[in-house]
Amino acid sequence: MKKVYYLLILVVFVLGLSACNNNSAKETYIDTYQDLLDANSYEVTSSFSLNIQADPMPDDQDVQMVLELLNNAEITAESRVDMEQGISEVILSLQTNQGPLSFNLDIPIHIDDNNEQLYIKTDVLNDVMELFPVMPLPADFSFEKEFIELDVYSDLDNEDQKMLEQQYRKEMNSLFDQLPEENFQENDNVFELNIEGDQIKQLLVTLIESTIEHSGEILDPADKQELEHVIEQITFTTFTIQSKIENGQLQNEKVSFGLEAEEGHEKVNIDISVINSYSKINEAIDFALEPTEENTMTQRELEQLISEMMMEMMFHPY
Repeated sequence: MKKVYYLLILVVFVLGLSACNNNSAKETYIDTYQDLLDANSYEVTSSFSLNIQADPMPDDQDVQMVLELLNNAEITAESRVDMEQGISEVILSLQTNQGPLSFNLDIPIHIDDNNEQLYIKTDVLNDVMELFPVMPLPADFSFEKEFIELDVYSDLDNEDQKMLEQQYRKEMNSLFDQLPEENFQENDNVFELNIEGDQIKQLLVTLIESTIEHSGEILDPADKQELEHVIEQITFTTFTIQSKIENGQLQNEKVSFGLEAEEGHEKVNIDISVINSYSKINEAIDFALEPTEENTMTQRELEQLISEMMMEMMFHPY
C-alpha cells in the first residue's frame, strides 16, 4: 500500500514542493520534493474542492443530483505516515448537501504495510447503512468488533511495488528536469510551479503504462484503444502548485488544476483544488487507531454476517 501514498504525493498532493536556500527556484523545488519523498514520517491535513460543469446539462435528474452533491462537497483528510513502522492512518471526512438532502461521513482508515492489512472502523458501516438503507437493520443492531480487516491489497508483491514506486519517482524527476527555469517562480518563500497541459497528459500516460507493465497485465487491444480514446478526449487547461516553506521544510501548498473532456456535442469541465498543510516531518507519529486480533473481524466474517442478516430479513421481515 505504500504505492498509494506515493501516488497521492506524486500525482495530487505533492507535485509542488519547495525549500529555502541559495539554489535556483527550480533546484530548491526539486530538492524539497525529494526530501519529502525520503522522509521517514510526516502528518498532512488536506482539503479538497471540486467543481464540475456539464454543457449541456444532462436531463437525467439523478445525474443532476450527483453533480450538485459533488460540487457542494467539503472533503478533508488527516493523514499520519510512518514509513519505518510501515503504518499509516487516514481520517476522511465528507460533508455535502443537495436540496433538503445532506449527510456527514467520517471514515477512519488504518493501514499496516508490513502485514498487508487495511482496517476501517465498524462504525463507518453503521453510518453508511443509515445513510443508504439498502438493507434495513434492527433498531438495536451493532457490530461486536470495533474494526474490520479488508482485503484490498494489490496482487503485486513487495518487490514489484518497490520497482513501481521507483519508476514513478523516475518519471517525476524526468518531468522536473525537462521543465525550463521560468516554470518555477519564487516570492517571499512561496514557490509557484506551472506545468503545461500536454506535459501533464504525457506524465499521466507514462504512469498508467508503468502501472500496467509492472502489474504483469496485458490489456486487450479493444480495452487499450478505449483507454487511449478516453485520454485523448481530456485536455488539462491549468496546473499550478504554490508551496510555502519555512526553516527548510514544506509548510503548506495549494494544488489547482482544471481539465475538460469533450466528445461530440457534450463537454465537461472539472476544476479541482487541493490544500495541504504538513507537520512532524521526520518526527515521532502518534496513531489514534489500534486494531488488534481481539477487536477486529475479517472481511469473510463480515460477508457471512451480512448474508445471515439478509436471510433473516427474507424470512422474518422487521
